[in-house]
Amino acid sequence: MTPNYRQPPEYHFSLDSVLLARLVAETINAQSSKAQPFRVLDLCAGVGVIGLDLATHCEWIQTIDFLEVQPAYHEYLVENLRLVTRPQLNCQVTIGSFADPIVLASLGHYQLILCNPPYFRLGQGKLSPSELKNRSRFMIDSDWPELWRSLGELLAKDGQAFVLQRQLPDHGWNLFQESVQQCEVLGLQVSKWSEIRGTDVLRVFRSAPSKR
Repeated sequence: MTPNYRQPPEYHFSLDSVLLARLVAETINAQSSKAQPFRVLDLCAGVGVIGLDLATHCEWIQTIDFLEVQPAYHEYLVENLRLVTRPQLNCQVTIGSFADPIVLASLGHYQLILCNPPYFRLGQGKLSPSELKNRSRFMIDSDWPELWRSLGELLAKDGQAFVLQRQLPDHGWNLFQESVQQCEVLGLQVSKWSEIRGTDVLRVFRSAPSKR
């Protein structure tokens, strides 16, 4: 059951976030990583649903951080953290952009990153009178190449990220192929790992060094 998370009235989180957390939880609970120090980042955190749901299903995780660019989400995220009844869970909330190198340097490296970013570019839908809603739905504060660059900075050597990405063929934009090319330059591999309600779940990890 999903807790009654607090969220701003003009924009509610989607079921995609909850399903992503639970899908990834099933996978990592079956892995041996729980015996090692394990840091998790909820990137583009909004009100913190993905990270908090993951914490519910992976009680062995002790560190989950949250990075969100919009200050309007902060009070809701902090209130939602109070729903967690695990005193041993360490959480840090950072309001800032993943495009800011100072922010990235303050966070360090993570074994697991979960991300539900804005799905659309400007011009791929009608804007709302709400700035919060627009910045949650459209890539206004940054772009996909910058997102991949930030993952390259934030992922630990053995880390992996799971990113939701909506493909938009009607707009003549092969976003997945573009992402593969951008990640290759950064020494990252990306693949379509699963699907949630028509949205791809991409798995991103460091490429193995070539043998010479």
